[in-house]
Amino acid sequence: PFQLLELRDKLEAAFRVIELSRSRLHQSREEVNSRQTELNAFLIALLCLRSPSLAELAENLNKAAQWLCQHVEGLSEAERAASPRLGSAYVLGRLTLPDSLLHEPLTRNGYLSHELMVQVPLGAATVCRHHPQLAPLAPILSSLAENWDGSGFPEHRRAWDIPFSSRLFRLIVDFEELLWISPQPPPLVAAHLERYARQAYDVQLLPFISQYAAVRETRSDVLAVGLHELHEGMVLAHDIQTRTGLKLATAGTVLTQRLVERLLRHHANDPIVGLILVRRSAEGSP
Repeated sequence: PFQLLELRDKLEAAFRVIELSRSRLHQSREEVNSRQTELNAFLIALLCLRSPSLAELAENLNKAAQWLCQHVEGLSEAERAASPRLGSAYVLGRLTLPDSLLHEPLTRNGYLSHELMVQVPLGAATVCRHHPQLAPLAPILSSLAENWDGSGFPEHRRAWDIPFSSRLFRLIVDFEELLWISPQPPPLVAAHLERYARQAYDVQLLPFISQYAAVRETRSDVLAVGLHELHEGMVLAHDIQTRTGLKLATAGTVLTQRLVERLLRHHANDPIVGLILVRRSAEGSP
């Protein structure tokens, strides 16, 4: 009996320690989230001093980066955690520009719109290296102006030598900045970027920006689902395309059981690229 009582006391003490650790961990996470929110608010306020439109661009970039980083594989946990501030950090680099270039996009037709524009990502990377919460973003930003074919800056890196996260964020920047300077339907902007595949962009990432364009155009009506979540009655909100470029189904297609089975079979040999977007109103259809 004595041993059982002693064991019980030790177990109770251990459970108290575990609960205390959990409480401290939860409190620590809340403090981190609070500091991150405060940092982002500070960055946005700083950008507003130069131009409120810069803050608008930063917010849109933050949203796009956060959405895509949640759905695209290949990013580190640190990169995912920092993604909600990626846009704000990048736009900091625009503070180095003269007024005549302040509202110019980073690139046009796959190339820098002006030789001074290379200072935008490089300047942003320099700032990020001096802040612990922004430091994971520095490598992403420093390679942002590199092109897939090696024609970019500053090191003329090409293809897989360009960090994956930089290739992804480059697409986000060019997409959002084109919308920023010339409001138009997001799918048209995504289609425009596809013209520069293999010159400026990683062709395997283009479907993701195209899918985000569909989400951005109708945020409340589109839902991203997994391949194995598809069922009869769903309505596609975006084309389904494979890694080899084969289009298996187009936007507006109403899924049948036969088509779902065909998609599953095809995916085993020629994987479907990106997400599958369906109309939210039809998502729960039987």
